[in-house]
Amino acid sequence: MFTHILVPLDGSPLAQCALPYGFALASAEDASVTLLSVVPPMQMLTDNYVLYNAATEAIQLADAGDALDALAQSLRTHGVRVTTAVAVGDAADQILRYADENATDAIVMASHGWGGAFHWAFGSVARKVITGATVPTLVVRAKDAPEHAETPAPVRSILVPLDGSELAEAVLPLVTDLARSCGASVTLARVVAFPGGIYMASPYAPLVAPDTFDHAMEESRAAARVYLDSTAERLRSAGLTVEAVVRDGEPASRLLSLMDEEKYDLVVAATHGRTGIGRWVMGSVAERLVESSHTPVLLVRSTALAGTDSLEAEPVGAIRDAANAAR
Repeated sequence: MFTHILVPLDGSPLAQCALPYGFALASAEDASVTLLSVVPPMQMLTDNYVLYNAATEAIQLADAGDALDALAQSLRTHGVRVTTAVAVGDAADQILRYADENATDAIVMASHGWGGAFHWAFGSVARKVITGATVPTLVVRAKDAPEHAETPAPVRSILVPLDGSELAEAVLPLVTDLARSCGASVTLARVVAFPGGIYMASPYAPLVAPDTFDHAMEESRAAARVYLDSTAERLRSAGLTVEAVVRDGEPASRLLSLMDEEKYDLVVAATHGRTGIGRWVMGSVAERLVESSHTPVLLVRSTALAGTDSLEAEPVGAIRDAANAAR
């Protein structure tokens, strides 16, 4: 599935939080890893205009390259196939450009960092990469620098939020392949949203009679259970250990609560999808998961996966090509 994984770094210890997860994917799939550093143009280094100086830029590029080479050499001693690359320009633009031009299968990056003369934060670089990436993007919410960046992170349990739509379900081939490679269990989660348009000023004051509301919710829960049980059985037939969980309420909040309760190692979510009268859009839900959870989230553009109907994983290169064609 994954053959070439890109890990952007900004020179900070926080950004290196992505490394254990990049190596986890690489180890599971026997993939190579590229460490990418982006040096901002000189005009971005201060609030004032600075005349371009080729010698100064060359020094900055050399320093960034030396730092990556030292890190890569340390990682190679642990059996990881690592290459390095340095670019100049806007960080998000250069990350996306490198991924598109170098047959990258996945991007793994921290959501925050404090490196060099600029910052990478979820509100800017990571958000732009998530929006523009044509390959799966794993976002690790940086909190503390890892003690052992060269040690693969454990991936023993995977949470997959589903909303009943084919687009959201299209991540399952990738999940199947990843769970097999990592030996991980899978939990399928469906949140039944409260029906819209039946409330007064408060979601606790429905316009319909309580028994009618309860009946409608129970029917929705039952349908969700049937759907998840059927989907789980498909994955079990592929040899996976699968659990199905149904909750009701606001989707992002309920998923975050579930993640806090069960402590999953990884979440795999489509970035779009919708269904039913109380539809919820996976794009906004996935964004909330990345912003608010400390669990790493692997985001997959489901528009690129539309039409995948087999549990055998679609080659990620094909996913990238389909997404580029859809642009």
